[in-house]
Amino acid sequence: MANHSFGEKFRAVLATGRVANLPTVWSNVIVAFYFAANLTFPGTRAPDTVKNNFDIWILILACITTSCLYVGGCMLGDYRDINFDRQHRPGRPLITGLLKPKTICISALSLLLLGLTVGGLSNAAATLITYNTPLENLLLVGLTDLMTMLQVTNVALLSLLVIFIIIYALFHKRSRPFALANMAMCRTQLIIFAAVLATPLFYTPSSPLLHYTWLCPSVIIIATSVGIYTLLLASVAATESNKNKIKFSILLKGSMLLLPLIAVAALTIKNTQHSPLLNHQHLTSETYSPATVLNYLLASIIIYSGWMIYAFRALPGDKPVFVSRALAGFCLLDACFAATYSPTIPLICLTCFGLALLLQRVAPAT
Repeated sequence: MANHSFGEKFRAVLATGRVANLPTVWSNVIVAFYFAANLTFPGTRAPDTVKNNFDIWILILACITTSCLYVGGCMLGDYRDINFDRQHRPGRPLITGLLKPKTICISALSLLLLGLTVGGLSNAAATLITYNTPLENLLLVGLTDLMTMLQVTNVALLSLLVIFIIIYALFHKRSRPFALANMAMCRTQLIIFAAVLATPLFYTPSSPLLHYTWLCPSVIIIATSVGIYTLLLASVAATESNKNKIKFSILLKGSMLLLPLIAVAALTIKNTQHSPLLNHQHLTSETYSPATVLNYLLASIIIYSGWMIYAFRALPGDKPVFVSRALAGFCLLDACFAATYSPTIPLICLTCFGLALLLQRVAPAT
């Protein structure tokens, strides 16, 4: 067996964990959190950027959580695909011996467990950090206070996300339709988990175990749109191992180009009274005007459309290139959503987009 350098092994780990796609996960999380925070409790939070220390810590922990889950899920999927890759993709790191299957399996399970732990304790950790609460004070809290700190709904929805990831990793080769639907559910559940983090509930003895405060139209629209985008993208990614042309390319192109337009229209209609585009009372400054929001929205849609057209150019002859470009496109889709309300959040999405492209130069996204 050939000796491999540390650099080769490190790049192989990055590729196996699809680390290049992490900025798309962060973009999903930030946009979903932002919408849930500002539209579920209109007028109670800053309408542009998240400024509260508690929110900042929650976002940081959410990004750490989802990063662990994403990388762990990808590693577990590659470990599960060893027999398939041995026949169809003999150059993959686990087949060539560049990485040891046992090491990847242990790493995958460890990351999933770490993500579940960090995510489950994120609300409590953010509370302790924000309010400088001594750790020993946890021994003095009652049951309702403990439920408020842990947020049972957060833990339940996080657990559901982990279940979706594990099911996909273990069984995605059994049935292509099931695998595509399951992958879409993973991204949809990612949006939902980020949204529920932004809508904490203070429990009382009479409070229900689970709450649905986060379940607002904007979250549903974004989660559904991201799920559809994932389904369309995954339908091409699932055929990467063969050279056959995509039979539904016209439907694929039309759907992916129209998706942000339909979603943005739905977001605006459903949230007319809270939209800066339509309601001047939701403006925060003279520079933050309906014209400003509209310009950012149009720019975001144009950038997204231009990038997708560029991605489609690779589709007939190079599916992996299309998939890589479309994966980075998650961030641009998020920018279109965020631009209906904010000039700042789309810029964060564009930064994530650039970072995704940069990481793709280091390790493949697919």
